[in-house]
Amino acid sequence: MFTQVELVAELLRQAGLSQAVASIRPLFNSGITNQMDLITLEDGTRLVLRRYQWPWETPDLDRPQKENYVHALLRQAGVPVPAVLAHIDRVGQAACLMEFIPGENLG
Repeated sequence: MFTQVELVAELLRQAGLSQAVASIRPLFNSGITNQMDLITLEDGTRLVLRRYQWPWETPDLDRPQKENYVHALLRQAGVPVPAVLAHIDRVGQAACLMEFIPGENLG
């Protein structure tokens, strides 16, 4: 499993972003199925790290694929949603890196 720093580094690499990370801080609107952090790069770019959690005994969904699908549907309806820049889907650890869009979380 990746540590948080390794996870962020891998997602930034996949997204083609080479700036160094200035800070990582938790976002307060995380729920029981996601843990989200605000990543700020040295150039001031803000991104969101969403780490998928699955506390139930049933099999997990393909969360990165679902995220891309739902975001595309919302965009088509005119809802401002962040683009998914990169994702990792490994046994026991799945996460995505997204643009940061200020505003309320749709939940």
